[in-house]
Amino acid sequence: MKGNENQIKKFNENGRLPATSMKAILTRYEEEYAKVESKGRGKNMIFYLSEKRAEPIKLVHNGKGRNTKSPMIDPLMSLVVMGMIEHNHNYKGCFHYPVSKIMDEYQIADQRFCYHRSGKNLNYHLKELKDKANIDKEVSNDVLKSVHSSFSSAIFGVFRKLEKMKLAKWYKLPYALYYKTEVKKTAEGDVLEIEGEVEIETPEEWRAPLDVEIAKEIDSKVTLLEDELKINYWTASSCPYHPKAKEFIRKYKEIHAYYGIRYKYDAYCAYLTKQEAVIHEKIELPTNPEEAKLIFDIVARKYNLKLAENRQEKFDGFGAALDKVKQAKQDKLYVQQTETVYDYMVEGHDLLETISAEEKTDMPDF
Repeated sequence: MKGNENQIKKFNENGRLPATSMKAILTRYEEEYAKVESKGRGKNMIFYLSEKRAEPIKLVHNGKGRNTKSPMIDPLMSLVVMGMIEHNHNYKGCFHYPVSKIMDEYQIADQRFCYHRSGKNLNYHLKELKDKANIDKEVSNDVLKSVHSSFSSAIFGVFRKLEKMKLAKWYKLPYALYYKTEVKKTAEGDVLEIEGEVEIETPEEWRAPLDVEIAKEIDSKVTLLEDELKINYWTASSCPYHPKAKEFIRKYKEIHAYYGIRYKYDAYCAYLTKQEAVIHEKIELPTNPEEAKLIFDIVARKYNLKLAENRQEKFDGFGAALDKVKQAKQDKLYVQQTETVYDYMVEGHDLLETISAEEKTDMPDF
């Protein structure tokens, strides 16, 4: 029903299809149905279809190959380009965003995920995942780090592809969050103290480009700090119980405070260089942003869960004492837990809704 001429020929000859062809046919079904599941293998595989779409969507099937890039790039490019057109991102310097802000700007993921590294919010979500889904903090952090890397790579892949097509330009520059504090004083000009502590005004903060030479100095000092303590920022911030974590974070903040900033980060600017009509000639865009978002979500979820499956299958289980992540892989729970974290953090689903869906073992009636 969904095979091309070559696939039908192979099926008639062998009574089965190779895995790549099965994936291609599964993609065709997903274009027409909102819910597609498959059970069984080889000749015994059965597709279960439900909720036929009012209008079919177009998904790109990426076959295997040594140079195959992330299948997220093409659907993400449509989503990003439509967002850039909508927000009039067509001149140099129109915006400078860190990666998390880009994810939020183009609705690549739920805000829970876009800003997952911001302290209190992250701790709250990790606690939710632990309390309601029994997923250890180490596993959740591992999933978040992997998915963030996957999305970041796809974003840069989109920018590079648009630049290669001469439809956009993009560049990176160092940015910083600066701050200024002022000590509160009395009418007589004396420092105001309450219970022995000096009162300060609420810090004033602003974001601005950082001098490239200063950025290099900060990077050099942080590198020396990492070599000295044998730990990096992300490990120190995500594993507060590490014996060197507190010392690293304190010295890391001191390095930045010396320059009057809270922290620095890489910001990116991307802007369109062609008119909308020219872009439509070069790229076949979905009919509206909602459809672009839908297509990207389907592809992104499948791809990231496939990466999680690869990480679980390639784990050998030997070596040093198992941590929580290795234990989850050894127990074959890592993929299932990744799916829960993904749906909660990236898709923005309610945890109870996500868990109840996973607990259904019987195939629903369609």
